[in-house]
Formats: sequence, structure tokens, C-alpha cells
Amino acid sequence: MTLLDILVSVCMLCVATGFWRIRASAEVARRMAQQYCKKNDLIFVSIHRNKIHFFGQHSGEIDYVMSFTTAPEVTYEGIITIKKSHIVRINMPVYREPD
Repeated sequence: MTLLDILVSVCMLCVATGFWRIRASAEVARRMAQQYCKKNDLIFVSIHRNKIHFFGQHSGEIDYVMSFTTAPEVTYEGIITIKKSHIVRINMPVYREPD
């Protein structure tokens, strides 16, 4: 086994670990979004990853955009921020209360 083989193996392991952590964060974000919608009488539509912060003050944080609605005609989007599988903050826009 050469040094190049070891280096490639370590790189593949790092990529797999990173992918695994991002998937775990996505599952936490989806569960939290569904709980938030249920608690506030909203209809959950979808969630997707928006941005991964690599550097700076928010290093290691992942932003997910959550779509939800109160009525079939209007869809709103909020941002859920996760770091190490824990919710850091939830930023929701002002929305109309369901009738």
C-alpha cells in the first residue's frame, strides 16, 4: 500500500463522514420544520438546504429553507439554521394566521 493509496482512502472517508453529517442535519431540520408547523397550525410544504457556512463567525452552520402555507394560495419561506445536529435559530416571516 502506497502513500497515495492511504491519502485517497482518508479523503474518501472524510467525504463520506461529511455527507453523513449533512444527511443527519437534514433529518433534524425536516423533523423540526414539521413540528413547528404542527405547533403553529401551518401546512408544511417542503424543506431544502440553502447554504453551508464553512468560514467565519457562523462556521459549521447549515441553513435550510422551509416552505409552509396557511392557505392553498400563498406559500411562505423561513430559514432553519443547524449546527452539529442542533437548532441554532429559526427565522420565520410574518404570515397570516389561518382562519
